Formats: sequence, structure tokens, C-alpha cells
Amino acid sequence: MEKDFQKLSAFVLIGALVVLAFFVLKPIIISLITGLIFGLIFLPVYNFVHKRVKNRNLSASIVCILLIVCIILPLWFLIPVLLNQSIQIFLLTQEMDFITPLKSLFPSLFVSEQISSQLTGVLNSFITNIASGAMNTIAGLLLNFPVILLQILVVLFVFFFTLRDSKELVIYLQSVLPFSKDVEKKIFRSSKDITFSIIYGQIFIGILQGILTGLGFYLLGIPNVLFLGVLSAIFGIIPL
Repeated sequence: MEKDFQKLSAFVLIGALVVLAFFVLKPIIISLITGLIFGLIFLPVYNFVHKRVKNRNLSASIVCILLIVCIILPLWFLIPVLLNQSIQIFLLTQEMDFITPLKSLFPSLFVSEQISSQLTGVLNSFITNIASGAMNTIAGLLLNFPVILLQILVVLFVFFFTLRDSKELVIYLQSVLPFSKDVEKKIFRSSKDITFSIIYGQIFIGILQGILTGLGFYLLGIPNVLFLGVLSAIFGIIPL
């Protein structure tokens, strides 16, 4: 009985340490996974470059520079604009009257003065919480810039070696899997097709959603269309 208790205590302790280590290393783990995903996305680009350059290190470096130019540099210039527009939206939500349109649309909900005041309070609190939450998120990103920079470096590091050593990685995975060569080839081919379809499809849909949303807001004369369009694209790309 005592030995069983000791084993159970050891398992619980190990489990607690694993969970604690995960939360401590969570930013690094996310960066590693992000680097692998970007490596999968840009692998066709790497193969295209490698056919012409031949040197694996140089080919991976060129694609890394391409990633920085295509993603990081635009974000560097967009973030100040998005920050400015998010502040404007926050201030706008504090001044806008959301209750009057709702009263005209749903007059039955505002018959009682008590219910009307409660709905008004709940709605204002909800809008304020969303706006302040967005502002807190942006402020947190600015305050955690050194940590974010470290995560970006980890992403680029993993991205580089995922591209450069992609063949070795596939060979290693094939050696670990307990399947025949034909089954392994079918699994890798199917997994590759599914992965690329999901990733590219999700990114394309998200970008298209952001463009159409921004265009719609622009035609309606709604301000801060860039911020709203980028936000819509992010929500379209990231499955929630």
C-alpha cells in the first residue's frame, strides 16, 4: 500500500513538473511550432531557389530574407498605424451612442425603465471591456518587445534549419515510423497535400476576408478601415 502511494506521488509530482515546464517554456514551444509551420509554407519556395542556387545554406538564407521582407518589415510599418487606429476606435466607442439604434430596432426590450437601464449598463460594459482589452493587448505587446524579439529569432532559427534539413527530417521520421516504405510514402504524400491545402487555403481565405472587409468598410465610409481589415484577416487566418 505504501509503495503504491509512493508511485502515485511520484507520478503526480512528475506530471506537475511537466505541466509547470510546459507553461514556463510555452513561448519557446509556440515559437518552435511557428517556425516549423513557416518552414512547411515556404518549402516550395526553398526548393525553387535551391534548384538554381544549389547551396543549401545560401538557399535557406535567401528564403529567410524573403520571409523577413514579406512579413516582418510590413508589420514593422503597419504596427504604428494599427496602434493609432486602435486608439481612435477606443475613443470612438466611448463617445458613440449604441442604445438609441437598439431602442428603435427592439422597442419592446426598452419598455421598462429598469430593464432599459440594465441593458444599457451591460452593453456599455461589454463594449468598454472589448476596447480596453484590445488596448491592454497592444500595450502588453509593446512592453514585452524584448521577449517577442527573442521569439522571432527562435522562429527564424527553426525556420532556417527546417528548410535546410527538410530531407534529413523526412528521412528521420521515416526511420522512426513502423510502416513499410510504400505505406510511408503514401502517408507523407497525403499528409503533405492535406497540410498545404489547409495552410494555404486558410491564409488565402483570411487575406481575402480582410481585403473584402476593409473594402466594405471603406465604401460605407467607416473610419480606421486598415485596422478593421487587418483584424478581420487575422480572425480569418487563425481558427477560433
